[in-house]
Amino acid sequence: EKKWVPSIAINPKTAAQEILPLLNTINHVLVMSVQPGFSGQPFLPEMLAKVEALKKEKSDVVIGMDGGINRDNIKEIVTAGTQDLAMAAAIFKSNDPVQAIQELRKLIK
Repeated sequence: EKKWVPSIAINPKTAAQEILPLLNTINHVLVMSVQPGFSGQPFLPEMLAKVEALKKEKSDVVIGMDGGINRDNIKEIVTAGTQDLAMAAAIFKSNDPVQAIQELRKLIK
């Protein structure tokens, strides 16, 4: 049995309002917080407004975020309503990836 979750990803240039009509058919949105293409780009803080707009429209939508997430912004991202986090550079560019994950988890508890 596959446990697929219907989802949609939106790039930084896509306004949250463009996908509002789709929220009644999906339960997950991935907000790209950098331009897709390569790891290590800086987080675009204006993407937090998209999370807030989506949560306001449908409070039970699960929001994921991908791009530029690190120890300096993870708490703010989670506080805005993001539940799923995709991180690469914050983990794999550290000297100890396991310790990096442990530290990131502590920041959001």
